[in-house]
Amino acid sequence: MIALKSDPALSRDLGNDCGCGTIDVVSMLSVRLPGDLACFLETAARNERDRRHLRGLVGELVSRVGPVDEPQAGRFASLLAEAAAARASDEDPVVVLDADALKVFSEPGADDRAEQLVRDLLCTAERTGTPVLVPVMVLTEAYREPSAEDAIDRALGETIRVIPLDCEMAMRAGELMGGCEPESSDVIAASVAAAAVHFGGGIILTGNPHGIEPLLGGRADVKVHELS
Repeated sequence: MIALKSDPALSRDLGNDCGCGTIDVVSMLSVRLPGDLACFLETAARNERDRRHLRGLVGELVSRVGPVDEPQAGRFASLLAEAAAARASDEDPVVVLDADALKVFSEPGADDRAEQLVRDLLCTAERTGTPVLVPVMVLTEAYREPSAEDAIDRALGETIRVIPLDCEMAMRAGELMGGCEPESSDVIAASVAAAAVHFGGGIILTGNPHGIEPLLGGRADVKVHELS
């Protein structure tokens, strides 16, 4: 027998303001919940939380620099579609941010154009359900100013995934560094490129396109967009 019960925590996350109403969670009495259904419910809840958080970040940027530039958001959506079409696998594309993109949150008002581009790209990610990633090596650069920590942490939340530099990612970054001409020594740029390559291609928003593009060797599934 399976019963439904209302879960307050999920109700807070997925309340009526998200347009889906209260989600009832299936709880087990004498029958185990099928793994694929449990995974579906967990993924749906996480995706909705992510989209709501991205929507909030976009709202903050809109209040600072104005409404979303719909033509630019459309161009970002086209780039994501091109990246997905060029991908050999069925993995969905991602958005990867570097330290210059994160400065939009830690140094508000310092660069209106950068804020506009981050606003439009995050809006596109929210609309398309595209994951937003930040390699942990990027945070070593972004956290150099102690005053930036709180603002960046708040922006990251649980929505923008921080990608650890494990053995697999280190190997991928090292391969990209050794394979470009001339050979690169920029570990942070390599970690950004490696994240995009490893997690399905997509868009890299960066203030350092000249350091990242050579690492990618002209790959069609990763689009580098300059933050200016």
